[in-house]
Amino acid sequence: MFLNQVPHNRYVRRYFYDMAATATLNAVELCSKGKISNRMKITSMFPEMNPSMDSYRIGTILEMIRAITIKLVEQNLRVRISVQQSMGVGIFTGVPKQLNGVPKLLQLMDWQSEEGEENEGMVGNYLNFGAIGADHVINERIREDGTKVEQDDVFILIAPQSMIGVDSSIIGPLSEMADAVGDRPIILIN
Repeated sequence: MFLNQVPHNRYVRRYFYDMAATATLNAVELCSKGKISNRMKITSMFPEMNPSMDSYRIGTILEMIRAITIKLVEQNLRVRISVQQSMGVGIFTGVPKQLNGVPKLLQLMDWQSEEGEENEGMVGNYLNFGAIGADHVINERIREDGTKVEQDDVFILIAPQSMIGVDSSIIGPLSEMADAVGDRPIILIN
């Protein structure tokens, strides 16, 4: 296997995605049995997944997240993928450049969840999108119209990072979200 080109060949990327998806599923199963902590981290730093390198490619991270998410959803787990929202105050408001546009890209990705496709009905039922913070943690409840809202079982957070400035720290929202999640798995990616 050669790892000296960017982007890597599809079969090389698929190898890493499958490895990460299997490891994540195993970790979630161990977490549900109480054998490991619910706070987990996936660090994948080959060149196109390393935000500090000039060959960084957000598409590769999103492809890996799709593989992980589909593997978890196949086990009837509800997954919420979260990307940090704009942070800061006034003219110092912004999003780290590595995450700019990622929430929109996630929603535009082909999850094959349309009618007649392989993962029909996945988005909106078993897969939801959100931001980082306690208010983006969904717990089981009944709506006013009587419909039941299922809680998310696993939370995947894409590359949370602080920016310069006191009001731009991700630590507060991340900590609040981790507390609100309780004992459900919360996974940080890169």
